[in-house]
Amino acid sequence: MIYTTGYFLSLFCVMF
Repeated sequence: MIYTTGYFLSLFCVMF
């Protein structure tokens, strides 16, 4: 679960 959250957060940072 934590790994998935970090993955999504990384994608979010890359998008912005």
